Amino acid sequence: TQDIMRAFQNGVLPWLGDLLQQRPNIAKGSIFFIISPARSQKNKKDSDIPISVGDDLLYFGPELYEHLKEVTLYSSELLDCQDVDEWMEKVTLLLLNENNLTFISLWSPTLLIEILNYIIKNKDHLVKKIGCSDRAILLENAITTTKISTNLIWNKLDTISCWDSHTSKVYAQELQQYFPDVYIQGKGLLSTEAIITLPYKNLIAPILAVDSHFYEFKNNNKVFLLHQLTVGESYRVIVTTQSGLYRYDTGDMVTVVEYYNNTPLLSFQGKGDLTSDICGEKLSEDFVKNALLAVDESLVGRCILRPVHDIERPYYLAIVDTSIDVDNAGLLSNKIDLALSINPQYEYARSLSQLGPVQIEMVSNISAYYRSLMKDTNTYLSTLKIPSLFAQ
Repeated sequence: TQDIMRAFQNGVLPWLGDLLQQRPNIAKGSIFFIISPARSQKNKKDSDIPISVGDDLLYFGPELYEHLKEVTLYSSELLDCQDVDEWMEKVTLLLLNENNLTFISLWSPTLLIEILNYIIKNKDHLVKKIGCSDRAILLENAITTTKISTNLIWNKLDTISCWDSHTSKVYAQELQQYFPDVYIQGKGLLSTEAIITLPYKNLIAPILAVDSHFYEFKNNNKVFLLHQLTVGESYRVIVTTQSGLYRYDTGDMVTVVEYYNNTPLLSFQGKGDLTSDICGEKLSEDFVKNALLAVDESLVGRCILRPVHDIERPYYLAIVDTSIDVDNAGLLSNKIDLALSINPQYEYARSLSQLGPVQIEMVSNISAYYRSLMKDTNTYLSTLKIPSLFAQ
């Protein structure tokens, strides 16, 4: 509805205006947005009721729409793709052909990393598609079998906006290595239902989008308004929105970092409703993330804990990306087991042998592994966020 669109714009436009002030060079070339999901289309029945906003640029409002349309990289073929490989080829060709790119905005940093890896893996095919040109010669020199020189391919690129908190932090750091001279700006917290926070003025955490919806925060079964929040405490976000959601529990957990002009800065901590309970241990995703942090901070975003309902004795399986150097799987298993045992119910279940010890499984690509788990759900490539706990 128009009301909810205005609510989103009340957060999106301050973000973009502030970013233009900080990084004016983003306005000197073309920009690339990945807002809508990158995946094959589901079958849709004809309906008089529109599904989604239609054109992603309308999120910025009619006044900016025409200007952004002129400078945004776009191909209608991307919307017609029926599988991920087809979409990946078309999006990489679109980007490789552009030498005036100044700004990229997307959700998950893992998607851009996968795009770069796709370019490296399929270099010959992609360069051949581009044809005989100076651009093709440049790409031939900038891409090897193991490396891509992004500063040569997109030498005007100034800013990349993507998630950089929770389990996406490690991938944002990896993305910075691919783009050492580019400013990586962390996203705020935004979903289909509501906009919660936005990055602003280089503050240490995103700021609450106070002009968008009505917000409440739940902690220990008590509900607080924004001026009643305590710095350092974590809360579950509840919103009432212009689209008709009334006191809607988003499931998002945030921690109050500090206040700026009487407005809280909030750090996203994960989904509070994601839990696993084999025999009374009730592990939450936030707890598992902190347990992995206690073992080795590099595990967050590169390790997924899964419950295994083994007939003899259930246990938790830690799926670990091979980018993590694991010299001794047994030692890592013990460390994760001890970290989880801070939860008294988990420790009790382990002491009674209701739960077996944590097992380790190494995989070569944790993102691909997680996508394989989610192939029958509505998880999108563009919004892929590696959880610390998978309990489906």
